[in-house]
Amino acid sequence: MADSFSTTSLRAAFRYPFHSPEGMSRFLVGVALLLLSLFVPILPAIFVYGYVLQVMRRIIEGEPPALPEWKNWGRLGMDGLRGLVATAVYLGPGLVVLFGGWLLFMILYLSGFNLLSNVRDALSSGIAVMLIFGAAGILFLSLFAGLCLLLVGGVPLPVALAHMAAREKLGAAFSVFEWGAILAADRWGYFISWVMVVGLASVIQFGVALVYFTIILIAVAYVVILPLSFYLLLVAAAVFAQVYREGAARLAATTPATSSAALADAEAQLSAPDTTESI
Repeated sequence: MADSFSTTSLRAAFRYPFHSPEGMSRFLVGVALLLLSLFVPILPAIFVYGYVLQVMRRIIEGEPPALPEWKNWGRLGMDGLRGLVATAVYLGPGLVVLFGGWLLFMILYLSGFNLLSNVRDALSSGIAVMLIFGAAGILFLSLFAGLCLLLVGGVPLPVALAHMAAREKLGAAFSVFEWGAILAADRWGYFISWVMVVGLASVIQFGVALVYFTIILIAVAYVVILPLSFYLLLVAAAVFAQVYREGAARLAATTPATSSAALADAEAQLSAPDTTESI
């Protein structure tokens, strides 16, 4: 069984991107690709996403956290595409509700404001006020519903991505019973890791917001945002991959001994991911 997720493994997750000179240069490659994605939408970010999933896979297979070489770009692209699709499925509903609510708010608010500025009678005035207040209500409801949907999709997303990285199949991200059993085997470790990563992301977001409010620093905002974003992705990959591995090991250890073949198969799947190339 894997060792318990401890402060030692946590320190390793935070330190490994800069643990060696090679790690620093590979980290800068990822940052450069994210910078390129500002000019060439999506494609460079797909390779970065695939690289992060490769880091997860190596840790799940038992390797210590480290930044691998940037090579086998076809596999990185395929991994990144799978990850992008899975992320879109889990977070898409919440994003659609948020964006759709904001768009409907703008349409109704501007319509009401325009009608109010050209009001000719009491009826038009009443309709204008209803449109404006209705727009505010829609915005509030869409924010509430959208954030709830993002939470519902965001909580299981890391373990779903870890399972997909381990199996190298897009369908694994939606095998709820499979990754759900692994999550349940170490639910508290997963919960603590999720809160820690989200908390770190919130701190980074707050720091970035402060930069935006500083006129002098806003010009170099992306110089700060892109490295921090890539660093957060790498830390999250290491933390959740370790939790996933420990959960899978605990699940295998608690499998009834009457089915030794099933136990061996579970251990083999953990150490040897499916090589199927299909999405």
